[in-house]
Amino acid sequence: LKHVEVAGVVVSDLHRSHVDVIGDEVQAQLKESKIDVIATQIDNRLRVRTLREVANVLGADVLTGHDALDTHHVGRLVVATMQVPDLLKYILAKSVEEDGGHQKVTRNQIQELKAEFKKFDKEHNGKILLEEVGTLMRVIGREMTDFEEQSVMAELDKDGTGKITFQEFLLLLSRRQEEPIPGSAPLVVTHISRIDVLLSLLMASRSQAFPKIAGVLLTGGSKETLPESVHAILAGLDVVGTPVLIIPLDTFAATQRIHGLHGLAPRLLPTAKVKLQAAQELFSMFSSSDFMERLVGGSSRRRDMTSHLFQHHIFLAARRQKQRIVLPEGDDWRVLVAAGELLARDLCDLIILGDRQRVLSLAKKYHADLSKATILDVKGMSWVEKDVMVETLLKLRGTKGMTREKALDIIDQDANYFGTLMMYLHRADGMVSGACHTTADTMRPAMQIIKTEPGASLVSSVFFMLLPERVYVFGDCAINVDPSAEDLAQIAASSAATAKAFGISPRVAMLSYATGQSNTGPIVDKVRKATELVQDLITDPEIAIEGPMQFDAAVDPEVAAVKVKGGASKVAGQATVVIFPDLNTGNNTYKAVQQSTRCVAIGPIMQGLRMPVNDLSRGCTVDDIVNTVVITCIQAATAKARDVTPPQ
Repeated sequence: LKHVEVAGVVVSDLHRSHVDVIGDEVQAQLKESKIDVIATQIDNRLRVRTLREVANVLGADVLTGHDALDTHHVGRLVVATMQVPDLLKYILAKSVEEDGGHQKVTRNQIQELKAEFKKFDKEHNGKILLEEVGTLMRVIGREMTDFEEQSVMAELDKDGTGKITFQEFLLLLSRRQEEPIPGSAPLVVTHISRIDVLLSLLMASRSQAFPKIAGVLLTGGSKETLPESVHAILAGLDVVGTPVLIIPLDTFAATQRIHGLHGLAPRLLPTAKVKLQAAQELFSMFSSSDFMERLVGGSSRRRDMTSHLFQHHIFLAARRQKQRIVLPEGDDWRVLVAAGELLARDLCDLIILGDRQRVLSLAKKYHADLSKATILDVKGMSWVEKDVMVETLLKLRGTKGMTREKALDIIDQDANYFGTLMMYLHRADGMVSGACHTTADTMRPAMQIIKTEPGASLVSSVFFMLLPERVYVFGDCAINVDPSAEDLAQIAASSAATAKAFGISPRVAMLSYATGQSNTGPIVDKVRKATELVQDLITDPEIAIEGPMQFDAAVDPEVAAVKVKGGASKVAGQATVVIFPDLNTGNNTYKAVQQSTRCVAIGPIMQGLRMPVNDLSRGCTVDDIVNTVVITCIQAATAKARDVTPPQ
């Protein structure tokens, strides 16, 4: 390609057994051009369709559940022509079959398959052409990619005839029984006259015992022909989150059009979590660190860490060095949904604190799979296990008035103390809390039990500000209200170390309302002194710290060229880490940037502790929790590598 810098070639949708072979062949052909090749295997999750995609293809009107169109994924179709009890029984039965990981071909189905097979047996000799296997698969509702069809031909054409018998077809079918696509659910299709089906499904979807459905598609009607009474009911049920679509097409035409989606490339929308997760996992699995280095460093110009690269980096790092994180808030549905996503993506091991039955019940309600998590009910622990915790707390806090009775009450009633003690005893590597606790409740146990790491005089915080083209580290925006010059120096040193641990080149600007020697005053002088003090705390030659400096001079090269005098600067115009003079400035600035740019702000991320404990906002989202846990995993791995974790 002319005038284009080619980073690499991705060959996707390959059968597992062909990944290495085809990848090597393509790489050999591109050897002279020095272009890297990544070959990835088939992943059914990339083929799953969001309900919005289906609605767009059908031209359907959305009656209710607008917010769920991008998060509900369509696995299979269920055409509801039966009575309601039979329909509910069928959906439950199919869910049980899929949970078991297999589907059986019944005797009646074999007869039906044989009848379809005979339609392709043009020579009436019990065989069909291999090239027609893909068409037959689609006729019976099983999709195959072109590459899979080629694989079938190569595998089954042992005698070179190019044909397959019915028994061989059944064998192929048994091997291709489709497993349910993770994150997908059935879409129920029924005629507008079957209001009984619609209302029954909406009611059933509120039950924890009923499987999740992607939505309901009403055929043969429109918004105008739907009875007003049904409109009123749907308006009141919108909070249920089960989308209801309606189209004028009849049921047969609608299902045919949906089946026809297999010929179109799936869309990868920013909100399509299942597909995004699959794409990220495949890229992480098959790409190498050398490829990523060439991808971001191939040009001679300096490249900043982008938000997408940062997220790829942290998720890959977490998966490669899995840590055990404790989540004390097992009674918050957001925490459980985030836990399910973390476990599904194999990013960490989790310990969830809370009443086991309540946790599992809440998880089922929100369709979170916690089968890989350790759920720990503190009140159900044996006295022997509790006594270890009590003795530890007495050892650490005995001189501060801690008694055995107080220690036992704290362990029984305060999940944050319990989780922190698990870290101290090396039963967990980090903790994330705050979804339903204050910052003080989350951080107090850490300050008393984990304490600061060697060389750190205080605990501070940073936010990772994920703007589209770059990532900034903002500190301190959550903990220290009016830090002294000495405190600012420590915050700057800790923030620089944090940035480097996450792959961000640490160029630190100490912010003030004046740049260089242009002004004086209490705040400017404090920042100037902090800049001098921090030089003694930094031993890493890759860390550059300058100040005082205004924000525009810190991040904009053109402004820096005007405002920063005295020769070349390693920070001005290219800062990646900015340190605010006080909490008022830092907290409001991070919120102003977040709200005005709609960027992702990950934090507050605590720094300066021996082991990581991070605080969530009480208004946090599931994505906030996932990101914070991943960050905590990397901090835990870094703490182990530096050997600063507390001794037992």
